[in-house]
Amino acid sequence: MPTQSGLSSAVFVLDALTIVCFAAVNQIVPRPYLDEIFHIPQAQAYCDNKFDVWDPAITTPPGLYILARLYSAMLSPIVGSRNACSPMMLRSLNVVVFVFILPKALSLLAGPSSSATGRRRRDSEILRFAPPLYFFTFLFYTDMVASLLALLSVGLARAYPSYTPSSASWVVVIAKCAVGMLAISTRQTNIVWVAYAFASELLDGFVYCGDNASPVETTVHNLSSLLSVPLLFVRCLKPALVRLYSRVFATPGGIRDITRVLFAYTPVLVSFALFVHVNGGITLGDKANHIPALHIVQLLYFAVFACIMQAPVLLLRRNAGDMIVTRSLRALATHPVQSVLALVAVLWTISKFTIVHAFILADNRHYTFYINRRVLNVTPWARFALAPGYLLCLRAALIERAAPRARVLDSVLFWGAAAAVLVPSPLIECRYFIVPYFVWRSSAMIEGSSDTDRSDGETAKTRETARWAELAWYAMINAATVALFLLVSFEWPSEPGEKQRFMW
Repeated sequence: MPTQSGLSSAVFVLDALTIVCFAAVNQIVPRPYLDEIFHIPQAQAYCDNKFDVWDPAITTPPGLYILARLYSAMLSPIVGSRNACSPMMLRSLNVVVFVFILPKALSLLAGPSSSATGRRRRDSEILRFAPPLYFFTFLFYTDMVASLLALLSVGLARAYPSYTPSSASWVVVIAKCAVGMLAISTRQTNIVWVAYAFASELLDGFVYCGDNASPVETTVHNLSSLLSVPLLFVRCLKPALVRLYSRVFATPGGIRDITRVLFAYTPVLVSFALFVHVNGGITLGDKANHIPALHIVQLLYFAVFACIMQAPVLLLRRNAGDMIVTRSLRALATHPVQSVLALVAVLWTISKFTIVHAFILADNRHYTFYINRRVLNVTPWARFALAPGYLLCLRAALIERAAPRARVLDSVLFWGAAAAVLVPSPLIECRYFIVPYFVWRSSAMIEGSSDTDRSDGETAKTRETARWAELAWYAMINAATVALFLLVSFEWPSEPGEKQRFMW
């Protein structure tokens, strides 16, 4: 069986290759590329202390550029003030975050328990290499820092709950508030994950307690079909509210505990509400091309994306003795009426809520351009033919791949947060799936089993093999996308002599 030391060695090799890839990117693509033409000059203006300069084409707040200014100040004594804010140095911020800070944030996502520290550390090390975040390690985009802060907000909520009395409880509260403020200063949609962290603490500390026989404790593995989710959610809601009221007002220390939780998150939520009021909306800058829409199909795309990223696990891991993908197919076949109704709902969603943004049609540098042209719209009926695949991926992602003890309200909360982030966006971008995928994948790190053999027929060896297969799968995708970016280029007739490259 692969050992922890073996995995650590593999991770070390991949980190070393990351440094090599970073050097190659800066050698082959030294000038700002694509969205970097906005981000790098803006950061350099801040490096020159020109804080009154702002590019109206930028749609996110200035948090990244402020952090870049601080980072360049740290580098100045080493590389000189003239080079500290060069494109390569600005890009290196993401590499530092990836190698040294992201692993800590991902380990927090596994929660506070120390009973499975080794397993969770292995899972978090693997998750760090998940595409497409890995690709954006090499470019000065907002994705790495913004994703880190969103994940850190969720991780702090899981690992250091504010409702638990401790000598450092108010330090934790202040840290959560500060991380939340930083998170929304780098990307507006991070407010959703701050709110998700807030709601998670309310569920864990004030609802999920007491009698395990309560319907509140019902897990997603008790669901017979996807259509059971809304019905079971309604069933859980009333006892959940009763528990919340009782825990706060009828339990000693309840007011004190919820006060700490409120202080950790309400300043962030109120600050964001004030920003939206003053700004006249969520989007900064180029509002015309970022008008919110009702793009519900994004959730279907995300389910497919998650299952593709987890393909080795779905094929190797077992749930109640069966492969996850096999169990999902059997569950759909066992409930034909419910499956047909769910399929009709998927088809209706595709018909009514599919949006093709002008950027997708125009920019042939992105993979989504080819997915839209050669998969989703290769024929007039192609998008509908994919409906059974969407349904299978939804079943696998929502029920079968969830942690064994994942509760219905937790799942509804996650998918509600994912919808709040993805559905308003008319543009299909795989990088929009990064934080939802990491939060979803991390739920499977919080498992109630040990690494010993289990009664469902899955052995520790099988789980370790799946971990290695997942890491290898990520590495293959990353190698292919980075190599394609570096080695294949083309020119647009409108921009002769300017090399264009393929990317996420």
